[in-house]
Amino acid sequence: MVDRDGKIYQLVNDQKRAWHAGKGELHGVPTDVNGRSIGIEIVNDGSGKTAFTDAQYKSLTQLVGYLKQEYKVPMNNIVGHKDVAVPKGRKNDPAANFDWSRLRKGIS
Repeated sequence: MVDRDGKIYQLVNDQKRAWHAGKGELHGVPTDVNGRSIGIEIVNDGSGKTAFTDAQYKSLTQLVGYLKQEYKVPMNNIVGHKDVAVPKGRKNDPAANFDWSRLRKGIS
């Protein structure tokens, strides 16, 4: 979990299964998202009106960059809950104002 001040909390060990995603698919293929991913919660009210903080982007960029390298995650598999949740629309996070290009630019 990445707090508003950028502090990172690890709630579940990377090797443990967390029930963070529910039923899902990746790139249109049904998959066990919970068993094959690491979920990162970004503290935000989810309204799309509350900005994600610079500290959150900085910490998230470092964290995702590390996880991408450590687990050899392809860039196109770095997605949000809303991208994998089935049925579509079941989850809407991160909020619409999350800057995916800022994150991807920082970890590419």
